[in-house]
Amino acid sequence: MNNEIIGLYDIYSVYHIPFWQQEWVIQAIAFSLSGILCIGALAIAYIFYKKYQYIVYTDPWLLYLKNLELLYPKKVMTNAEIAFFYDKLTNLLKKYVYIQYSIAHYHVSDQEMHIKIQESHNALLHFLLPIFEHSITIKFARMNADIAQVHTDYNIARDFIISTQSFINNKRESV
Repeated sequence: MNNEIIGLYDIYSVYHIPFWQQEWVIQAIAFSLSGILCIGALAIAYIFYKKYQYIVYTDPWLLYLKNLELLYPKKVMTNAEIAFFYDKLTNLLKKYVYIQYSIAHYHVSDQEMHIKIQESHNALLHFLLPIFEHSITIKFARMNADIAQVHTDYNIARDFIISTQSFINNKRESV
């Protein structure tokens, strides 16, 4: 009777809610989306963790030795690859010498570093002179480099870092 006053007839007494509009479906969809978002955020965090995961070494020589191993020269290299190799090698050695001996700063040029090493009285540093001599001519004059010379300079750098490690360890033991 009350419906007739409003103008509604009995055909409107049946009320049906579609299943996708029911409360439990909406809650299930919200829960699923929040789970997918959480899994996506964890996946992105894992990717960044793996990408920017740094290995912390206590001794700088070990860190620079690992970085030097990443530069290991190939058997066949173009002149551009050799110039790139010498660029990375000299930057690595300048940083290492700066950290270990506080000689020069690693932003100096190769020729300035060559002069600083000549002026130093450290016998170990004089092993690096051929590397900086070759790097000046190869990087800037674009001279052709022999691949055997590249391997020799790599071995000199590796032996220098290893010898400074043993020198520093002996120095620590004597104190």
